[in-house]
Amino acid sequence: MKKLLTLLLACSLATVASAQCNAFYYLTKNTKVEISIYDGAGALTGKQNVAVTDVKNNGKAVVSTVHSVFTDKNGKEITTSDGKFSCDGDQFAIDMVSNLPSQLKNAKLTLKSGQSELNYPSKLSVGQHLPDNSLEMETESGNMKMNLSYKVYARKVELKENVKTPAGAWDCYKIVSKSDVKITMMGKVVPMNMTMVEWFAPNFGIVKTESISADGKGMGSTVLTALKK
Repeated sequence: MKKLLTLLLACSLATVASAQCNAFYYLTKNTKVEISIYDGAGALTGKQNVAVTDVKNNGKAVVSTVHSVFTDKNGKEITTSDGKFSCDGDQFAIDMVSNLPSQLKNAKLTLKSGQSELNYPSKLSVGQHLPDNSLEMETESGNMKMNLSYKVYARKVELKENVKTPAGAWDCYKIVSKSDVKITMMGKVVPMNMTMVEWFAPNFGIVKTESISADGKGMGSTVLTALKK
C-alpha cells in the first residue's frame, strides 16, 4: 500500500509539472519560433528560427530538444545548433552548453567543470536574486585547443512590466545579470564582460534580451517576433 501511494503521488506530481511546463513555448512539441537579432545601434543583423523537435517526460521533469537555424539579415544560413530545455514545475532551465553553435560542438567540446543549466524559478518577485552559474569548457580542433570560461552572476529581478513584440504582449519580469566570458587560446586570454537584460514571462519564456558592454554601450538585442504552436 505504501509503495502504491508513493507511486500515485509521483504520478500526480509529474502530471502537475507537465501541466505547468507545457505553457513554455520551448516545451511544446512542433512549436516554431522566430527571434530577430539586432546590433547595438538597433539595426537588424539576422534571425534565429527555432523548432521544438522532441518533448519527453523524464521523472517529474519535462525535457525538450530544439533545433535552431541562424541566418543573416538577407536570410542566408550562417550556422545551426541543437539545444535542450527542461522544467520540473519548480523551475525552467536552459542548457547553456548544448545551445552553443554547432562549430564549437564539432570541435570536441567538453564540459570540464560547473553546471550547464541556467535556472529560472517558476515563482518570481521584484527584488528576488536568482541562482548564478559558471562553467569551464574545453574544445579541440586539429592541434588547436581553446579553453572557455563562462560565468553568469548577480542575477536580480529588477521590475515587472508589460512587453509588446510583433509576436504578442506579455507581463514580464525584467532580469538583470552580469556575464563574464574568458577565452584562452594559444597562450592568449580574451576577456569579455557585459550586463545582460532579459524580459522573462512566467510559464511562457524569454520575450526579449539586451546586452550592454562594460562601458555602458549597447552591444545587441533579441526580440521574439513570431510564434506558432
